Amino acid sequence: MIGEAQPWLDYRLRGYARGANPGKHASDRQGSGGAFRGLVPFWQNPDAGRLDIRRSLMDPGQMPMVRQTDQASTLSLVVAVDLTASMTAGGERAGGERAGRRAAHAIAEAAARSALRAGDKFGLIGFDQGVRAEVSLAPTRARGAVNAALAALLAAPDSAGEALGLGQLAEALPRTRCLVLLISDFAMPVPLVEAAMTALHRHDVAPIHLLGDGPAREGREGARLGARLGARLGLARVRDAEGGTARLVLLRPALDRAWRAGLARHHQALAAVFGRAGRDAFSTGATPDLVALSDHLLAV
Repeated sequence: MIGEAQPWLDYRLRGYARGANPGKHASDRQGSGGAFRGLVPFWQNPDAGRLDIRRSLMDPGQMPMVRQTDQASTLSLVVAVDLTASMTAGGERAGGERAGRRAAHAIAEAAARSALRAGDKFGLIGFDQGVRAEVSLAPTRARGAVNAALAALLAAPDSAGEALGLGQLAEALPRTRCLVLLISDFAMPVPLVEAAMTALHRHDVAPIHLLGDGPAREGREGARLGARLGARLGLARVRDAEGGTARLVLLRPALDRAWRAGLARHHQALAAVFGRAGRDAFSTGATPDLVALSDHLLAV
């Protein structure tokens, strides 16, 4: 439930906002309340209220000059959340049951509260193997609809399988440029992430990388992300956090090192994809630091 006394999240769009209504974000629309754009002859913008008397008198041809400013506009802030099972793996060591989902909900709730306060629209998209309609909300300023969507996000069951719905986000988003907070553990093939980021080029996508605070989480390049290592030596039951299947593995230092090396390569590849798309990922554990996230979102 959105409340005034709860934490806020500050954010800034990379580029111009396209909202039709006056707001708090820089846009390329001519209007009032924004940054000074320059001076133009009166005949180009016949607005007597913006007449610059001093500059008009200084003009050699005595041409009346008018000040032009950009209109600050609203935007749509959309939170897209990975609902696959790997987001809740290792919960007993990473902040309790379903810690990843609760972390995503905390970020989404703060984003919704801040968007509505600023007059912006808030939207939500849950995805696993596809886009989950029951955990999705088109951008709106309706507080009741936002509260219902946030409750659905927290209550939605985890889904086995891969997060193929990431590739469908571009179709689910409005055509107007949005700020998208993409929350996932990115336990998926890097080519899938790269294809999705390419499809989302119309929008400003800020990846939020949820990292487990407990067992090592590996990518497909080495072992599956979300594998639970448990003991470092001997037989251990390793569970595929996405598919739910389990198998016995003989754990040994060499295998542990190989898994960790695979994880490092996976993270490096993700960082390269996000960097090319325009924003570095913000990494967080089970308890998101909203102040640090705000600083990250403002640094554009």
